[in-house]
Amino acid sequence: MRFASGAGAPARHLPAYFRFRHDTLFGIIISVNAALLLRQARRRADLTQRELAARLGIPQSSVAKIEGGTAIPRVDTLDRLLEACGETLEAVPRPGRGLDRAAYRELLDLRPRARLQRAAEEAESLERLLAARKR
Repeated sequence: MRFASGAGAPARHLPAYFRFRHDTLFGIIISVNAALLLRQARRRADLTQRELAARLGIPQSSVAKIEGGTAIPRVDTLDRLLEACGETLEAVPRPGRGLDRAAYRELLDLRPRARLQRAAEEAESLERLLAARKR
């Protein structure tokens, strides 16, 4: 089992300073999420770090480093650790992604009285639709 010491290959198109900064920030974000995710999964499974490590045949110190945020596991490694806790790593869409926010912005640009007027008009339209549906 290998643990990545960084966030992966640097973005080669960026100058050296930005590559370092990008990888460092990315690494911090990933390590915090992996650390929290693993710690919570292990606790829900009622396992000690030593017990989890024994299930996978890895040193307890490796689990401690990941949970402490000092080691960033590869995705497949994190998935194996979570699987040993009876959980899985799953990609799900983020809430709010893909929404057209133009309508929200348009409403927020209105004064409060105009927003109330618009809400009243839409409520009346909705009542008419519901009434027509019952016929």
